[in-house]
Amino acid sequence: MIIVVSIMALVMKSWKMTAHVYSYDKGDDIQEKILSLAEGEKENEDDDTENTKEPEESTPPPQSPNPDNDAAVEEENPSVSPSQDPNEEEKEVPDANETEEDSDDGTDKTPGDNGDNGNGDNGDGEGEGDGDGGDDTTDDGNGYGEDPSASPVASEKASEGPKASASPSASPKVSIDPDKVKKLHITWPDKDNIYYGKDIPKETIVVKAEMDSGDVYTLEKGDYSITGLNNMSIGQHYLTVVYGTTLGRLKYTVQNYVKGLYYDWETKDKCYYGEKINDNVLWVYVKMADSTEVDVDYGDYTLSGVDNTDTSGTQNFTISYDGMEVSGTCRFWDKTITYIYQDSSGKVINTVEETFTIDDADNDRSIKKESTYTYKGTSYKVTKAEATADGKSISFPVKLSERRMEIVITYTLEET
Repeated sequence: MIIVVSIMALVMKSWKMTAHVYSYDKGDDIQEKILSLAEGEKENEDDDTENTKEPEESTPPPQSPNPDNDAAVEEENPSVSPSQDPNEEEKEVPDANETEEDSDDGTDKTPGDNGDNGNGDNGDGEGEGDGDGGDDTTDDGNGYGEDPSASPVASEKASEGPKASASPSASPKVSIDPDKVKKLHITWPDKDNIYYGKDIPKETIVVKAEMDSGDVYTLEKGDYSITGLNNMSIGQHYLTVVYGTTLGRLKYTVQNYVKGLYYDWETKDKCYYGEKINDNVLWVYVKMADSTEVDVDYGDYTLSGVDNTDTSGTQNFTISYDGMEVSGTCRFWDKTITYIYQDSSGKVINTVEETFTIDDADNDRSIKKESTYTYKGTSYKVTKAEATADGKSISFPVKLSERRMEIVITYTLEET
């Protein structure tokens, strides 16, 4: 009896200390109370706890508020909370740390949500996730958190490296310290092909800097300055390249060149029969770029279109030299000597005309002044003698020179 009383006392004490939830308590919904109690317990759990827990065994619901039955149930299944409805199935308690969005399954998400593209609220990785994707602590599905290297897509992109430039062969510009340049190397393939007054091909100048280390680098065009370029002076010159405090020099040559072909033929319209056209009467020359004149030797040029035996009229000639040509006109004449005899009144008594050519004999020939003259058996005394050559007065003796084309000698006579 004493044992029964003790057991009853323990049961009553336990009854007072335990929260009893039955369907008749104040008419409350038993399911809501179970969920409320479960939530209260969940708030005291650690945040790192797994989101799921093992299911508990269900126990038969108490049949009555009989303390004996309650004690029996408590002793038979001590792991079940008295506040849990034994008739209800175990329900997974939601994680208090998860938001409503985070708890959704990622399989029905669209791109832009927290699911299949892995670009959730807190994650930057890419991929097709079956989990929440935006939570960087979950292992569900293939969603990724803040570390993009965890994503196979991100890893693939990271392995690609920076995109290649449009010009794969282009190399970055080397930074050169001017203070470490030992000397400059200058090359110019056109240095001996610079022509007076013409554009200077500066683009073919190449400047390289030899460093103190022995390395050699080609300098960009705008990195250095050039002085001493002069295309208006014939001959050799020096250009100077300045890079930092280092100077380099290179010798170059400015060439003169022919601008045109010219001639000087003063007697071209008064050539005589049989006259030889050579450098005694014809001067052929070229005018250079700097306006200087250079003779072209006889025999180096070609004269065409000239016939020194043709005295019928004007001739067209051409002078050719070094791919150049120049043209003009000339005229050949017979050389004549005309003698006029007249009386004191100016009446012509007689006229005599003859032609002559210039040969070795005639070059030494001269005409002396006559003192008497006989015409048709009548003798005359020369009282006056005058001579002209090509309209110009000349003195005696009259020389038959090359350039005297028309010689006229006039005698004034008086009968003896």
